[in-house]
Amino acid sequence: MTTPTEATAPPREHHPTLRLLHGLRPHWRRLLPAALAAAGSELAAAALMATAAWLITRAAEQPPLASVALAIVAVRALALGRGALRRPAARPRRCAAGRGGLPDPGVRGAGAARPRGRPGLSGR
Repeated sequence: MTTPTEATAPPREHHPTLRLLHGLRPHWRRLLPAALAAAGSELAAAALMATAAWLITRAAEQPPLASVALAIVAVRALALGRGALRRPAARPRRCAAGRGGLPDPGVRGAGAARPRGRPGLSGR
């Protein structure tokens, strides 16, 4: 006996996410550095927020500068790292890290998957 969710769920091989991942498989060498750069940028952003929050609360106590110097350097380094790893929205073709590889295979893979995904709407 099947549950109502099992009866209405599409078969696993027809899931749209799995079809998209299968279509992007030939481009994995270009997508992997882009995905790692994006993950590094997000991790740097989270670490930047945590370090800056600690620095602000610690600075309210007016400690000697030597006791917060490492946090100051960490905030600067994390801000630079985050900026270097993310892709500027204003200049899509100029990027500092691997995210530059993301648009080309992503657009190519999505364009190839579009006619297969919705054959009735593609007009082909």
